[in-house]
Amino acid sequence: MAVSYKLIQKNSTPGTSGGTKKWYAVPKSAAAQTGKQMTKAATENTTLAPIEMEAAMDLLAKYVPQQIAQGHTVHIPGVGYLRLSFKSEGVENIKDFNPSTMIKEPKLVFKPDEALRTSILQNLAYEDGG
Repeated sequence: MAVSYKLIQKNSTPGTSGGTKKWYAVPKSAAAQTGKQMTKAATENTTLAPIEMEAAMDLLAKYVPQQIAQGHTVHIPGVGYLRLSFKSEGVENIKDFNPSTMIKEPKLVFKPDEALRTSILQNLAYEDGG
């Protein structure tokens, strides 16, 4: 599978202005497929109707936030794992901890299943996308 890239020029030392600039390859991203385009392509040559897959994806999208809020890591078979992560300030006395002001930068962390990761990365080729 060939992946398109484009070349951009940036400072060789991040966070500084001026200095030497070098050309770096970055993936060229195309517009994301719509849900309908994705489900139609994914169900091609199967007995599953795209509308059934859309319904399943909608149910999954409602299920994931519930599970994350309950503290679970969510495994989507064949795709990967989603979990919550955040940073926190520390306190010397546990009674001084205030979660509303001391927990910061919540984010979702995705870890792809090894088979998915391998299938994407194993046979990559690169082409200049301009």
